[in-house]
Amino acid sequence: MGRSTLFVHGTPVPEASTYGDFKIEDKDHSQYWDDLLRAGSVPAIEYDETPRGRCVFDARTQTFTLFLDKCILQREDLVAEIVKRLQLPLANLVRSEDAHYRCPRCLRGKQKFSEL
Repeated sequence: MGRSTLFVHGTPVPEASTYGDFKIEDKDHSQYWDDLLRAGSVPAIEYDETPRGRCVFDARTQTFTLFLDKCILQREDLVAEIVKRLQLPLANLVRSEDAHYRCPRCLRGKQKFSEL
């Protein structure tokens, strides 16, 4: 597995959990990372040591929001691949940073993650 490996996990909106006006994935990052660790797909590091994000669906506005680490948002190729794999409609899609999804490099103030 190289540094450029992209893991995307999604749940169809009708099967997603309801959280207020939003449809969200039940499995959190640590649970998904544990699955990847057991499969030998990722190195033995903590899930929050790598750029990550989440997609939520706002049932009220019928809009998908991709909350992504800045390191991912800066890579249009990665964003495009995530959109493709999750089959997200571009017309109803918002991209956003979120303070919760910040990798160690971003937390140290290094905004560029060209080795992803």
